[in-house]
Amino acid sequence: MRGGEEYGAAFRVKPVYCWPVADTRQGGTLARTHEGQPGLPRGRSHLPLRAVRASQRERLLRSVIAAVSDIGYPAVTVADVVRRARVSRAAFYAHFADKEECFLAATGEGRRLMFARVVAAARALPGGAPDEEVIRAACQAFLAFLVDEPAFARVFYIDMPAAGPQAVGRLEFAGRRFADLNRTWHRRARERHPDWPAVPYDAYLALAGATAELVRSMVRADRTDELPDLEDTLVSLHLAVLAARPWNSYEEAR
Repeated sequence: MRGGEEYGAAFRVKPVYCWPVADTRQGGTLARTHEGQPGLPRGRSHLPLRAVRASQRERLLRSVIAAVSDIGYPAVTVADVVRRARVSRAAFYAHFADKEECFLAATGEGRRLMFARVVAAARALPGGAPDEEVIRAACQAFLAFLVDEPAFARVFYIDMPAAGPQAVGRLEFAGRRFADLNRTWHRRARERHPDWPAVPYDAYLALAGATAELVRSMVRADRTDELPDLEDTLVSLHLAVLAARPWNSYEEAR
C-alpha cells in the first residue's frame, strides 16, 4: 500500500465549475470576488443555463468568504455578498435561503478542499514511505493550504463560532475528521511499530484541538503567512503522543 493511501477512502471531493476570472484580492482562490468585473449576461444568453447557474453559485460562495473575512460574519449582509459577486439578489435567493446557508455552503466547500489537499499529499508518497514522513506530509499540506487561502483560514478559524450553532457544529465536525485521519494513520503505523502506544480516541481529538488552537492564535495575530513555522511543532507533538517519541527527535530519526 502506498505511503498515505489509508487516508484516501475518507474523502471524495466533487469538481467545482470554475468561471475564469482574474483575482481581485489577495485572500486566495476561495475569496475571489468580482468587484470591478462584468456581471453575468442578463436575459437570454448563448451560455447554457447550467453554466450560468454554476457560475452564480461559485461567485456567491467566493464572495461570502471575502466579505466575512473583511468585516466579520455578523456585519455581512446579502447586499454585501451580491455586490462582490456581481449577481442579482434574485440570483442569490435562487441558490440560498439566507446568508447563513450561503456561508455554510462556502465554508463546507473550503473544508472539503482542505482535507483533499491533506489526503493527496499523504497518498503522493512512494510505497513504503516511513510513517513519520506521512504525518509530516499531511501537516505540510494542511499548513500550505491555509497560507494559500488566508481569507478562508480567518473565516474558518476566527469567524465560524459567531455564525451560529450549525457553524460551530461544522467546526467540531472538522476536528473529528482530523481525529479520524490520525487514528487511521496511527492504527496502520502500529502494525509496523508495535512499540508505539495504543491511545484512546480522546487523544486524537486532543491533537486536533491543539492543532486548531495553534493555527487560530497565529491567524488571529495576522501571521497566517508564518503558519509553515508550525510544521516541526505539529509533527513533534503528534509523534510524542502517538509514537511515544521524545520531543523534536524527528530529524535525528531520518
